[in-house]
Amino acid sequence: ISMEWARIPHFYYNFYVYKYATGFSAASAITSAILGGDLDVDDYLGMLKAGGSEPPLELLRRVNIDLTEPSTLNRGLVLFDGLVNDLDGML
Repeated sequence: ISMEWARIPHFYYNFYVYKYATGFSAASAITSAILGGDLDVDDYLGMLKAGGSEPPLELLRRVNIDLTEPSTLNRGLVLFDGLVNDLDGML
């Protein structure tokens, strides 16, 4: 059990955990765009079908999501804050 920590990559891989935050920000931006009528589902599926043919930021730009813009990340934080507040209200 003294080496149990070693099986958890969060502790020793650089930049491992940031992927959760960027993934949530991208997913919430895509969801908002689809639900708001600003992104067609077929365009989103086209981005997914492109797979790893381009860097992730370029693939997201295909659907007008720019993770280099602070406003994109801030919208994700606002959504997450709302979810935390909802959960807090349930407890």
